Amino acid sequence: QKFVKIKTKEFENGKEVIREEPFRVYDNMAESFVGYKEKVSAPRYDAIRQAKNEDEYLTAIQNSYYASDPLYAKKTIDIKNRYANLIPKD
Repeated sequence: QKFVKIKTKEFENGKEVIREEPFRVYDNMAESFVGYKEKVSAPRYDAIRQAKNEDEYLTAIQNSYYASDPLYAKKTIDIKNRYANLIPKD
């Protein structure tokens, strides 16, 4: 798998640090979705498959240590809600 090292904010022992971490590189968006699906198929992500909505999913993925930011779910939910009016309603 190809990757690129990028400086990123991580949280260690409650403190924000800047580290250079490897991130996978994909040739197209479809490959990135397959890669994400493979990543979250690991048993540590089992809770996401029980989520009943987007907010539960984001909280479950945070609790599965997908990201080190303790506010990952809150921040992501806030972004989702900010742009929710751009999604057409049925």
